[in-house]
Amino acid sequence: MSSCSMQKALYEASEYIDQRIKDGSKLTITLPHAEHVLIVALSAAIIAHTLKKNNKHAFIDVEQAFVCGLLHDIGRYIVDEQKSMYPHTISGYERCMKLNMPDVAQVCLTHAILDKATKEEYPAYTEKQINFVNEKMSNIQRNFYDDLIMLIDLHCRGNQVLAIEERLNKNRYFYNIKSENYCKKYLDLNADFSKKYGVDINKVCTFVVNHRKTMFEKLMPYCHGVLRYLCGDKIDIKMYVPALKNQNYLKPSQIYAKRHLEDFTR
Repeated sequence: MSSCSMQKALYEASEYIDQRIKDGSKLTITLPHAEHVLIVALSAAIIAHTLKKNNKHAFIDVEQAFVCGLLHDIGRYIVDEQKSMYPHTISGYERCMKLNMPDVAQVCLTHAILDKATKEEYPAYTEKQINFVNEKMSNIQRNFYDDLIMLIDLHCRGNQVLAIEERLNKNRYFYNIKSENYCKKYLDLNADFSKKYGVDINKVCTFVVNHRKTMFEKLMPYCHGVLRYLCGDKIDIKMYVPALKNQNYLKPSQIYAKRHLEDFTR
């Protein structure tokens, strides 16, 4: 079972999404990102729940699948990864290790790195960052959650679902990836995973995207701030965001956090 519960993960996600706003990220960037992590988490939970019904996959933990999906991008609390030149994979790993969530920390690396980092596939990484990633990856044995989150992430972009080939080609262009084997190894992983578990990831992600408003609402009581707004709260987002950027103004976040805990323990 995950070292982080679903409710704790929703609280942490709310915190890091609000932090992005406080650090200057625009809603037009942050809201699609917040939708993305919710879609990945819910898609992962649905797939895990479906597979767990089969006794062959009794080891699968639905809560862990949800948590790993929700927090796989937690490293993006660094607002502009390109300007900071600090990969969200590494910052996410470091943050989750500080939060004592080693299983989630692993997914922060493995959702974007299949085996090892190379300059051809990760041209923005410095030599020091590549060495750090490869040192950690050398001690990681990929598991169900690593592959699940990576593949869902490749099928989802914001609140859109793409064919995996389309997403890989977008990645190659956006990140200037030169690796000749880049697409093939991820396509092979997708084919192997689908064959082993008999699951159509694209179909599940499409279902979640098409029903996301209803599904998000069920998560609202356990969120606060911008994430709670995205899940259907009628807070005045135009008032909340400027207040959030004022470092001394924490009352709305504290109120939602308290309500989150009270609702869950009833």
